Amino acid sequence: IRSARFQSGPLDSPVSAAVPIPMGEAPPLVVFSRRDLDGALLRLAIDAGAVHVVERVLDVEAGTRGAMVCTAGGRHEASFVIGADGANSLVRRRLFRPFSRHQVSLAAGHYASRATSPEVVIQCLAEPPGYLWSFPRGDHLAIGVCTPATNAAGTPLQALALEWSRRSGFLDG
Repeated sequence: IRSARFQSGPLDSPVSAAVPIPMGEAPPLVVFSRRDLDGALLRLAIDAGAVHVVERVLDVEAGTRGAMVCTAGGRHEASFVIGADGANSLVRRRLFRPFSRHQVSLAAGHYASRATSPEVVIQCLAEPPGYLWSFPRGDHLAIGVCTPATNAAGTPLQALALEWSRRSGFLDG
Protein backbone atom coordinates (compact mmCIF):
# COMPACT_ATOMS: atom_id res chain seq x y z
CA ILE A 1 0.00 0.00 0.00
CA ARG A 2 1.54 3.28 -1.13
CA SER A 3 -1.16 5.77 -0.10
CA ALA A 4 -4.34 6.26 1.88
CA ARG A 5 -7.34 8.41 1.04
CA PHE A 6 -9.91 9.61 3.55
CA GLN A 7 -13.21 10.88 2.14
CA SER A 8 -16.40 12.33 3.57
CA GLY A 9 -19.73 13.44 2.19
CA PRO A 10 -22.95 11.83 0.98
CA LEU A 11 -22.48 8.76 -1.19
CA ASP A 12 -24.89 10.09 -3.82
CA SER A 13 -22.90 13.31 -4.21
CA PRO A 14 -20.53 13.43 -7.20
CA VAL A 15 -18.05 15.37 -5.08
CA SER A 16 -16.89 14.49 -1.61
CA ALA A 17 -14.18 16.00 0.52
CA ALA A 18 -11.06 13.84 0.14
CA VAL A 19 -7.71 13.90 1.87
CA PRO A 20 -5.06 11.82 0.09
CA ILE A 21 -2.05 10.80 2.16
CA PRO A 22 0.88 9.70 -0.02
CA MET A 23 3.52 7.67 1.76
CA GLY A 24 6.40 8.87 -0.38
CA GLU A 25 9.59 6.93 0.05
CA ALA A 26 8.56 5.38 3.35
CA PRO A 27 8.32 1.59 3.37
CA PRO A 28 4.88 0.56 2.12
CA LEU A 29 2.17 -0.69 4.43
CA VAL A 30 1.55 -4.39 4.05
CA VAL A 31 -1.81 -6.05 4.69
CA PHE A 32 -1.56 -9.61 6.01
CA SER A 33 -4.20 -12.30 6.07
CA ARG A 34 -5.37 -13.00 9.60
CA ARG A 35 -4.45 -16.68 9.23
CA ASP A 36 -0.86 -15.85 8.19
CA LEU A 37 -0.46 -13.25 10.95
CA ASP A 38 -1.84 -15.61 13.61
CA GLY A 39 0.51 -18.37 12.41
CA ALA A 40 3.52 -16.06 12.55
CA LEU A 41 2.59 -14.85 16.05
CA LEU A 42 2.19 -18.45 17.21
CA ARG A 43 5.62 -19.43 15.83
CA LEU A 44 7.23 -16.42 17.52
CA ALA A 45 5.54 -17.24 20.83
CA ILE A 46 6.73 -20.87 20.68
CA ASP A 47 10.25 -19.72 19.75
CA ALA A 48 10.17 -17.45 22.83
CA GLY A 49 9.27 -20.36 25.12
CA ALA A 50 5.46 -20.53 25.08
CA VAL A 51 3.91 -23.98 25.17
CA HIS A 52 1.31 -24.57 22.46
CA VAL A 53 -1.47 -26.79 23.82
CA VAL A 54 -3.88 -27.85 21.09
CA GLU A 55 -7.12 -28.21 23.05
CA ARG A 56 -10.47 -26.47 22.95
CA VAL A 57 -10.85 -24.04 25.85
CA LEU A 58 -14.07 -24.68 27.78
CA ASP A 59 -13.69 -22.12 30.55
CA VAL A 60 -11.32 -19.48 31.91
CA GLU A 61 -11.09 -18.38 35.53
CA ALA A 62 -9.07 -15.49 36.94
CA GLY A 63 -7.63 -15.48 40.42
CA THR A 64 -5.22 -13.47 42.51
CA ARG A 65 -2.27 -15.63 41.39
CA GLY A 66 -3.04 -15.88 37.68
CA ALA A 67 -5.52 -17.71 35.52
CA MET A 68 -6.88 -21.20 35.12
CA VAL A 69 -7.68 -22.38 31.60
CA CYS A 70 -10.02 -25.38 31.58
CA THR A 71 -10.06 -27.76 28.62
CA ALA A 72 -11.37 -31.27 27.99
CA GLY A 73 -7.81 -32.42 28.73
CA GLY A 74 -7.61 -30.78 32.12
CA ARG A 75 -6.90 -27.51 33.88
CA HIS A 76 -3.88 -25.40 32.94
CA GLU A 77 -2.44 -22.67 35.16
CA ALA A 78 -1.13 -19.51 33.55
CA SER A 79 0.36 -16.28 34.81
CA PHE A 80 -1.86 -14.42 32.34
CA VAL A 81 -4.24 -15.06 29.47
CA ILE A 82 -4.46 -13.10 26.23
CA GLY A 83 -8.00 -13.14 24.83
CA ALA A 84 -7.30 -13.21 21.10
CA ASP A 85 -10.23 -15.47 20.38
CA GLY A 86 -12.39 -13.33 18.14
CA ALA A 87 -15.59 -11.35 18.27
CA ASN A 88 -17.42 -13.93 20.41
CA SER A 89 -14.50 -14.25 22.82
CA LEU A 90 -14.91 -16.84 25.57
CA VAL A 91 -12.16 -15.05 27.50
CA ARG A 92 -14.07 -11.76 27.43
CA ARG A 93 -17.37 -13.43 28.32
CA ARG A 94 -15.85 -15.19 31.33
CA LEU A 95 -13.61 -12.42 32.64
CA PHE A 96 -15.45 -9.23 31.71
CA ARG A 97 -19.02 -7.99 31.68
CA PRO A 98 -21.09 -8.21 28.48
CA PHE A 99 -20.76 -5.31 26.08
CA SER A 100 -23.69 -2.93 26.01
CA ARG A 101 -25.26 -2.18 22.65
CA HIS A 102 -23.57 1.25 22.43
CA GLN A 103 -20.15 -0.48 22.72
CA VAL A 104 -20.76 -2.77 19.73
CA SER A 105 -20.39 -2.09 16.02
CA LEU A 106 -21.86 -4.00 13.11
CA ALA A 107 -19.96 -4.60 9.90
CA ALA A 108 -20.65 -6.16 6.52
CA GLY A 109 -18.38 -6.56 3.57
CA HIS A 110 -17.30 -8.46 0.52
CA TYR A 111 -14.22 -9.25 -1.55
CA ALA A 112 -13.73 -7.88 -5.05
CA SER A 113 -11.78 -10.72 -6.68
CA ARG A 114 -9.02 -9.92 -9.16
CA ALA A 115 -9.18 -6.23 -8.20
CA THR A 116 -6.46 -4.57 -6.18
CA SER A 117 -4.99 -1.15 -5.54
CA PRO A 118 -1.93 0.47 -3.96
CA GLU A 119 -4.30 2.65 -1.89
CA VAL A 120 -6.41 2.24 1.25
CA VAL A 121 -9.68 4.20 0.98
CA ILE A 122 -11.85 5.17 3.97
CA GLN A 123 -15.19 6.92 3.39
CA CYS A 124 -16.60 8.56 6.54
CA LEU A 125 -20.38 8.44 6.81
CA ALA A 126 -22.86 10.74 8.51
CA GLU A 127 -25.89 8.52 7.82
CA PRO A 128 -25.69 5.88 9.01
CA PRO A 129 -22.80 7.04 11.21
CA GLY A 130 -19.67 5.02 10.58
CA TYR A 131 -17.33 4.39 7.69
CA LEU A 132 -16.78 2.36 4.54
CA TRP A 133 -13.40 0.85 3.67
CA SER A 134 -11.44 -0.60 0.81
CA PHE A 135 -8.32 -2.49 1.91
CA PRO A 136 -6.18 -3.93 -0.87
CA ARG A 137 -4.88 -7.47 -0.63
CA GLY A 138 -2.58 -9.24 -3.05
CA ASP A 139 -5.34 -10.59 -5.30
CA HIS A 140 -8.50 -8.78 -4.18
CA LEU A 141 -9.98 -5.79 -2.39
CA ALA A 142 -11.65 -6.25 1.00
CA ILE A 143 -14.54 -3.78 0.96
CA GLY A 144 -17.00 -3.14 3.76
CA VAL A 145 -18.93 -0.88 6.08
CA CYS A 146 -19.00 -0.43 9.86
CA THR A 147 -21.58 1.41 11.97
CA PRO A 148 -22.52 1.48 15.67
CA ALA A 149 -25.06 -1.25 16.54
CA THR A 150 -27.35 1.40 18.00
CA ASN A 151 -27.66 3.08 14.59
CA ALA A 152 -27.81 0.04 12.33
CA ALA A 153 -31.47 -0.89 12.63
CA GLY A 154 -32.97 -1.00 9.18
CA THR A 155 -29.70 -0.07 7.44
CA PRO A 156 -28.91 -2.48 4.59
CA LEU A 157 -25.17 -2.53 5.31
CA GLN A 158 -24.15 -5.04 2.63
CA ALA A 159 -26.11 -3.14 -0.03
CA LEU A 160 -24.47 0.12 1.14
CA ALA A 161 -20.97 -1.39 0.80
CA LEU A 162 -21.77 -2.80 -2.64
CA GLU A 163 -23.22 0.50 -3.88
CA TRP A 164 -20.12 2.37 -2.65
CA SER A 165 -17.94 -0.21 -4.42
CA ARG A 166 -19.76 0.43 -7.68
CA ARG A 167 -19.72 4.23 -7.35
CA SER A 168 -16.04 4.27 -6.40
CA GLY A 169 -15.03 2.17 -9.40
CA PHE A 170 -13.61 -0.67 -7.29
CA LEU A 171 -15.61 -3.19 -9.31
CA ASP A 172 -14.75 -1.82 -12.76
CA GLY A 173 -13.75 -4.73 -14.98
